[in-house]
Amino acid sequence: MSAEQLTLENLTVLNLIACGSFGKVYLVKDQAGTIYAMKQLSKQKIIMMRQVDHVRQEIEILRQVKSNYIAKMYSCFQDDKYVYMVFEFIPGGELFFHLRRYEQFPVEVARFYLAEISTALGYCHDQLGVLYRDLKPENVLLDKKGHVKLTDFGFAKQCRELTFTPLGTPEYMAPELIRQTGHHKSADWWSFGILAYELLCGHAPFMHDDLNVLYQKILKGQFVFPPDIDPDAQDLITKLLNTDRDKRFGANVQTGTKDIKAHPFFNGVNWNWIEKKLVKPPIVPEIKSSEDLDFWKNAAEEFVADEDEIQEMVEQGGFGEIPADGGKALFAWV
Repeated sequence: MSAEQLTLENLTVLNLIACGSFGKVYLVKDQAGTIYAMKQLSKQKIIMMRQVDHVRQEIEILRQVKSNYIAKMYSCFQDDKYVYMVFEFIPGGELFFHLRRYEQFPVEVARFYLAEISTALGYCHDQLGVLYRDLKPENVLLDKKGHVKLTDFGFAKQCRELTFTPLGTPEYMAPELIRQTGHHKSADWWSFGILAYELLCGHAPFMHDDLNVLYQKILKGQFVFPPDIDPDAQDLITKLLNTDRDKRFGANVQTGTKDIKAHPFFNGVNWNWIEKKLVKPPIVPEIKSSEDLDFWKNAAEEFVADEDEIQEMVEQGGFGEIPADGGKALFAWV
């Protein structure tokens, strides 16, 4: 059986991997014993939260992806209650988990991850014309050898012009998303700058529990580096965190990715080797078996998704209901 023929009937659920706002991710196995990660999304929540178009875009984009650095989607199907997406299982867990273990990374370690992540973003921008819009260490996974895999394209959009939808994770959102003045691929490079700072310093440059205060910090674009941060890293991050979207490093439509890779911070990086995943990763997860979830235990516990949430949303006046046909027409693109 090919991966494209996978259905709920020929998959066995082994364990819960993670939970999210719209559903859960399970470790599953097909009849041949091949392991996958299956994302189960609640149709009711998708409809109520007006996310049908975002889920459609996510699936359409993932069907086009052919990159070593993006988690591969093998199959997609639906039943009356859920949309299912079957991915390769990435056993090394989130980069976020590993960063918290070490608190912050030495410059050479950070350089490695940023090189692979920039290659993934460059592929999205230059090959697919896709804005990713949700770069953060929770969405960067490590495979069994320690290489990067970008995941969760729920906010991604295929667009080569300005777009205006304000979405993303607050600490990583570019100023233009907060202002809602229109954004393009340079918003991803802003998030890349936030991530670079976090990998090297152990925390994001803009932080506050009050969202309004956080947004004001981001709009002002004022931040400081801890002592002893690599000068080239400081220069790269400062240019990436330019509050002017059009002057931001990487904003050039034709040369954005090349400009990033040519920065002195990446001097000595063999980009051909990076493309082919020939550079040895600094962290190699110790994977005991194909079903090992050691690096995913915390992810499954962080968010408890419960069907009672749906009922609560209905009682509070949800935005929609699943059609009588189980949403088969509404989700016909699955």
